Amino acid sequence: MLKCVVLDFDDTIVMSESIKRQLWYDMLDPKYGEMIREVYAFKPFKDRYDLAQYFSEISGLSPQYLLERYASTLDEFFTSQKNIVRNVIPFFDHLASMGVSLYINSATPQEFLTKAVDQSGLSHYFRGIYGDPNMKEAHLRTAMTHCGATPETTIMIGDSISDMEGALAVGCYFIGVDFDDTGKLDSSGCVRISDYGEMLLHILQKYNMK
Repeated sequence: MLKCVVLDFDDTIVMSESIKRQLWYDMLDPKYGEMIREVYAFKPFKDRYDLAQYFSEISGLSPQYLLERYASTLDEFFTSQKNIVRNVIPFFDHLASMGVSLYINSATPQEFLTKAVDQSGLSHYFRGIYGDPNMKEAHLRTAMTHCGATPETTIMIGDSISDMEGALAVGCYFIGVDFDDTGKLDSSGCVRISDYGEMLLHILQKYNMK
């Protein structure tokens, strides 16, 4: 019996990564466009604070200005609820009605993640919201311990190799998503499902649930 479903947040529940990237294009001179593309391709920085410091040094804009504008725009984005992935709320409702515990497991800094989930109006669905600094494997184990689940009764859902690696490390089932056609999981060999309605049917059949 399924007891625990753990999900990544960005581009798994809310389509936010492209918005975050676009903010830097909007704030900086177009001549820095190639630098922004390289930063997101190679990901040399951990978070928005590192990004703001880097872009400040090359543009002359203050880190404080960049961070404040970045934060205010993202606040508006999450509050609008425009980019919540299609069918994810009915997916949550159905699993919650069956007593399945839901958790978020993200590399996004904890303070920002908690605020983003709350602004999106989704906090009440989750028994735990876990962000950076801990690794995804550690968060998965925390979620399972919290609700008394085992690897056999736990699913991890995400859009990245790190999500899959966390699931493999604890031995739980993994389902990949790619709503933004990034191809991050193309060579992974994992099960991938592109709609939460289909995902619900897949999970119900796999665990003999109705």
